[in-house]
Amino acid sequence: MVRNQAYKTPTYPTGAIPRFITDEYPEDITDIIEEIKSHIYWHILVPALKYKNGEELVSRPEGMGGQEWFNIVFAHVKDSDKISFLNELIERSYSKAAEVADSNQSKFSRAFLKVLSVINDHGMYRSQGECGNIEEYVMDRFPRLESGSGEFSEAMFMINEMFPLLKEFGKDLGVDEILSEKELYGKVRGSVAYVRASSNQFKDDFRQAEIRVQEIERKKNDLEQALKTAKPEKAPIIQAELEVVSELKKSVTKDAQIQKASASEKLRENVVTVIGALKDKSIGANGVNGIRNHLKREGKSVMFKGMVSLAPGRSVFYLDVPEQYQLAVERSLANFVEFQMTDKNNMIKEMENKNGK
Repeated sequence: MVRNQAYKTPTYPTGAIPRFITDEYPEDITDIIEEIKSHIYWHILVPALKYKNGEELVSRPEGMGGQEWFNIVFAHVKDSDKISFLNELIERSYSKAAEVADSNQSKFSRAFLKVLSVINDHGMYRSQGECGNIEEYVMDRFPRLESGSGEFSEAMFMINEMFPLLKEFGKDLGVDEILSEKELYGKVRGSVAYVRASSNQFKDDFRQAEIRVQEIERKKNDLEQALKTAKPEKAPIIQAELEVVSELKKSVTKDAQIQKASASEKLRENVVTVIGALKDKSIGANGVNGIRNHLKREGKSVMFKGMVSLAPGRSVFYLDVPEQYQLAVERSLANFVEFQMTDKNNMIKEMENKNGK
């Protein structure tokens, strides 16, 4: 019994399967080029040839074979022009073959992702050996996609995170819609970096909120354990500290909930921005006005403002941000600045010492 469309028996094929689909071609791909070029030459370029009969341009009669029509057209070419005529036709076949190969690469790339999405959605990788998830399945079956490669990372991100996010916030942007249109797929690929950064920021904010709750919870538990074994003279001190920490835990837990909600809303806003750009016909997949540059401009909104003081030979920066953005700031400047954890008073002393020199 067919459970759903994914398990429907394929339609029986008609016509021969091209060898460049069935053969591996680990080395020489001349046969692929020749097969594509031959098809283009005889079935696209030659049938479109015309010759001039007086003032009239004569086109190929319907049903006439390519070889017969070529002979007729070639007979009307001047002897002095025959070599250049043939050369131009061959050059056009190569150019068109390059376009076809590029087009097929895009189509097969989309087909590959769509098939992997179906395998992932239905857990089909479980029946394919010792594979516990789609990542293990891809690494096992497709060695060319090394686990650390950009292509592997992009494919897994799109399948596991980006497609579900687009589907959740853009109800008409499922995998089928995204992969069925070349231009839309190109725009989706162009927005991967923006969505990945948004997703990573969401995870960092969420994780930091949980870490603060866990830290205060551990502190509370340590004090509770210490209170159980405390000497009578120490117990009141520990009890007082425990009451302070218990109240602090309520505040930290509330702040963490707010931070998680804020992180979720920010992710939703960013994904909705991407969906709007994907649907905007004036935004292309590439170029100056392409989606990648569009999202870069969208992502440059100012979240915080800092100050900079200029002095002879140096500059002093000041930036005050909420605690949950500490790691984000440190990571963004990691290639230029090594931060040292200290308190505010030490920072003030350091600035006074610098100014005094």
